[in-house]
Amino acid sequence: MYKVIFEDANFRVVEANRQAGIKDKAHGHPVPSVVYYVNDCKSKLTGADGKARETVNKAGTANAVPIIASHTAENIGTTSRSSSRRSSAAKNIPAPHGAWSKAVS
Repeated sequence: MYKVIFEDANFRVVEANRQAGIKDKAHGHPVPSVVYYVNDCKSKLTGADGKARETVNKAGTANAVPIIASHTAENIGTTSRSSSRRSSAAKNIPAPHGAWSKAVS
């Protein structure tokens, strides 16, 4: 699901791929990041408080992601893959599920 595609002393870029219907493990984002959407995708994000919201993102768009304590993300679209790339400063702070420190499938 997650793969480190670039890394240096300042940044880490992680590619995230979710098949339609796949929900990832609860995780957080300990530092602000940017998400770039490689293809169109529709997701359901659920916070630690159980509140859910749906997002629709178009290919070629990007948005800023603030620090997030915990949430899950599910690909609720009809496409077979939902891809995004996240770049983050302060890469030495790993996400709880390890997506920032190692490739995870």
